[in-house]
Amino acid sequence: VDQKRGQYIETPGVLNIMKFAIPAVGVWLCGPLLSLIDTSTVGLLSGTAQQAALGPAVAVADYSALLLVSRYLHACIYTCVLLKLFITSL
Repeated sequence: VDQKRGQYIETPGVLNIMKFAIPAVGVWLCGPLLSLIDTSTVGLLSGTAQQAALGPAVAVADYSALLLVSRYLHACIYTCVLLKLFITSL
């Protein structure tokens, strides 16, 4: 119960949770799947030295992408908070 308004807060149902969870799991599985495809392609077309260099290169690329996305999200959230503070102060 919402204490301020005296109304019930609607909770999401199982269907709504599944609509969110299934694509989230798919996104989570994309990184390992692409790494597996890269490894198999380099293994078929190149030698062992190129395949050995692929592991660290994939790790650097994955973590740098995660870093950029997290910095972008932090900047968006910070901007939204500042906008809300600015609008409420008017």
